[in-house]
Amino acid sequence: YRWRRGIDAVDLNPNHSHRHLQQDSPIPTQLLSAQFLEIDTSPDMNIINQDDQYLNLTSSDAIDVLSFTSISSMLDPTLDIADQLNYVPGGAILILIGMTEEGEVVRNRLLWTYTNGCGKMDMPIFDGDEFGWAVFGDIEPARDEFCPAHGGVAPTPSPT
Repeated sequence: YRWRRGIDAVDLNPNHSHRHLQQDSPIPTQLLSAQFLEIDTSPDMNIINQDDQYLNLTSSDAIDVLSFTSISSMLDPTLDIADQLNYVPGGAILILIGMTEEGEVVRNRLLWTYTNGCGKMDMPIFDGDEFGWAVFGDIEPARDEFCPAHGGVAPTPSPT
């Protein structure tokens, strides 16, 4: 994930037609705080993972790129996924707070959900997508061990 500083757009993947969802709100020049949350697959959307490493940033914290490790990285490929549902996120929330050059505090709150499917269209965000002043990059697809249709496995030959 990368946040846009000022009005400069970032093109992380020129081969993908990016989604640009921008409201007429100011774009910050300084990131004050960022928080990643993951929710479970229940209708209650319980928080199962919270990353606070970017809370309460200072002006000396010149951070342009944020990274986040999903709770799904704790899934064990040797175990049945049904026995590890506490590591399967149903979605994620990103809360950003920044400050404009004029000193105005602005917020960008994003929520996306997962289908937990294996197809390319099951990915809710892609490299280069922009939502408000958040620009996404280095998005990792589902792990091959839990989504063999995704990749890493050769297709079955057609019958003759």
